[in-house]
Amino acid sequence: MNKEKGQGFGLPVIKRMTESLGGTVTFESEEGKGTTFIIRLPPPHSS
Repeated sequence: MNKEKGQGFGLPVIKRMTESLGGTVTFESEEGKGTTFIIRLPPPHSS
């Protein structure tokens, strides 16, 4: 992995925001193919 730019705190911020909305952040990783992050949010409340 080669990280040339950025501050490296994006995923923790996304995780915290997602969890504050009642969602989850998970991932699936496969060597040689990469990593997929899955963000699940609950449906919006209807008024």
